[in-house]
Amino acid sequence: MSPLTINKIPHHVFLAHKDFSTELLDELSAVVQQLDRLVIAKPQPSIWAQDVWRDVVEIKFESISQAIQALRALGKNWIFFPHKFYRRANLIQEGLQTVAVNRIPFPNLKPIQPFGCWTLHDANTILASTNTQKNVPLGAYEFIENKQIPPNRAYLKLWEVFTSLNFFPDKKSLCLDLGASPGGWTWVLQSLGCRVIAVDKAELDPKIGRLANVTAVKQSAFALDARHHEPVNWLFSDVICYPQKLYTFVSRWIEFGKCQNFVCTIKLQGKTDNAMLKKFLDIPNSQILHLYHNKHEVTWVRRVAQ
Repeated sequence: MSPLTINKIPHHVFLAHKDFSTELLDELSAVVQQLDRLVIAKPQPSIWAQDVWRDVVEIKFESISQAIQALRALGKNWIFFPHKFYRRANLIQEGLQTVAVNRIPFPNLKPIQPFGCWTLHDANTILASTNTQKNVPLGAYEFIENKQIPPNRAYLKLWEVFTSLNFFPDKKSLCLDLGASPGGWTWVLQSLGCRVIAVDKAELDPKIGRLANVTAVKQSAFALDARHHEPVNWLFSDVICYPQKLYTFVSRWIEFGKCQNFVCTIKLQGKTDNAMLKKFLDIPNSQILHLYHNKHEVTWVRRVAQ
């Protein structure tokens, strides 16, 4: 039997969302290989990756027992991503302790067990990482949904932002929710103890509009003039508009010192405008995520102070 070898490789493994592999491949440079939804490439920032495996090791093995022992030595709990050699991969995973992939409560106050991810690169080679970018297995933010109060499922995007980045607005923060109707994001913010100004030409769902600390303003979101508006702690937007229009709007709020913290959906039309996304990223303290609950859109987050 050949000796077991374990070596760190100079690449990350990027996991594409099942519907956005093309966007991930277009974004990444120096791609080494694609294995189904897994893309091996040099370490680099990524918007479109559902998860990123860092500090990846390559394990060369001959037997199933060798593979199991090697993974056990690296970590306790493992999740695997199958893309080929399914029977062999399943036999290895059966010998490992795994993490129960349960739906996530919100807010999730219980620490998630440490875990690692692995896949078979070929029949006798494992790629494995115990340092993943996302804090849930494979970046799949599946929540215990509230099917009674929220008027639509858009609230899941905001739940994911707060859970994946591990922050919440301070209680009593004054939040501006643009394009608020029917009220999913307003409901999330109000449930966290925030005061919410909900702006939309359409009415809020009545049960959301009646909540404490919610003020509904019936007008176009982009009719608000930052120069004349009171300062707010946070500006949230899930408005359908061209990215340039959103960029111009939020830039004015920053310029006039009326808001420094933002969570905004950038709606993409047709081919992704990477130059436009770079303009958002060039705003200091910014990051852009393609959420598990995003479709052909991304989420811009800026946190400075509350």
